[in-house]
Amino acid sequence: PETAAPGGMGLSAAQVANMLCEMFSSRSKMRLDPLEQVFSPDFRAWSLFSLEPLPSLSHASALSSLAALGPLPPGAPPAEACARVYVETDRTGGGSLALDVYPAGRSPGFS
Repeated sequence: PETAAPGGMGLSAAQVANMLCEMFSSRSKMRLDPLEQVFSPDFRAWSLFSLEPLPSLSHASALSSLAALGPLPPGAPPAEACARVYVETDRTGGGSLALDVYPAGRSPGFS
């Protein structure tokens, strides 16, 4: 869903997905800093299967989970999707969804 960014600017799911790819490709100690601003304290996650809220996934737990994934191993190609499905609603204040597709064995955060 669209999230509030500093200064009241909204980010689409595609923009957040790009930031996640940059985070996975970076080896900087400050690689999570931009994401702290993306996931607002009132961040809500929803299950794509049940369409129910996931109360166990909060702002802190989302950032902690991302930090635990760590950067890609040295010598690995950068995290780049080979295809992206992007969906957005035409409703005012509605959200968006970006689903990235990666070549087998090259998805960041999954092995």
